[in-house]
Amino acid sequence: MTREKLIDLLAATQWNQRPDLRDKNLSGLNLSGVDFLGADMQWTRLNGTDLRGANLSGVNLNQAWLMDANLERASLFGASLLSTQMPNANLRYARLDGARINANLDRADLTGASFAKASLGSDTRGRAIWRYATSLEGVIADGADFRQADLRGVKAEYASLREALLDEADFTGGLLGGADLTGASVVRLNLTGVDVDSAKLILLRGDVIGFDAALNIHRAITH
Repeated sequence: MTREKLIDLLAATQWNQRPDLRDKNLSGLNLSGVDFLGADMQWTRLNGTDLRGANLSGVNLNQAWLMDANLERASLFGASLLSTQMPNANLRYARLDGARINANLDRADLTGASFAKASLGSDTRGRAIWRYATSLEGVIADGADFRQADLRGVKAEYASLREALLDEADFTGGLLGGADLTGASVVRLNLTGVDVDSAKLILLRGDVIGFDAALNIHRAITH
């Protein structure tokens, strides 16, 4: 499918219908600035696709593939990204406020991105398959906004979260080993049961909940 055919398909969608883009191969296309009108894009391949500034708000991206995709400044308000593969994706300054995310975001660039009130946490029923709902291992998320986000069980080892906004986020049971939180805002951030082995917890702004209940706190770097 070409960019032109996709835009024609979106334009032909009735106002009260959701565009059906399930199981399409859109990898490598230039789809920057496209308004996807809340499309159903489950199973769709978007590997290496240019989605800069695209409107993906409310889109269903469950089980989609966005490896190496460029989503810089894209809007994904309230989008659904369950079992979505996004390693090495560029999400600089993207907006994912209120999104439901259960994704592999390892090594992604999340600089300045917003995940305010998003749900990235593990399944509340505790099923093993959802133990680490979203993987943020090795991400760059400096200055990213995770305020009031559900981060329970999230794996963020070796993540860079310098000056990130983590106020009132719940990281219960997550992994922050080797992560760098230097200068992060952590007002009422819940670190209960979080493994902070070798994490840099320097110049934190605000009072953390459950700091004494974090794991390997004696091995964290605090000054």
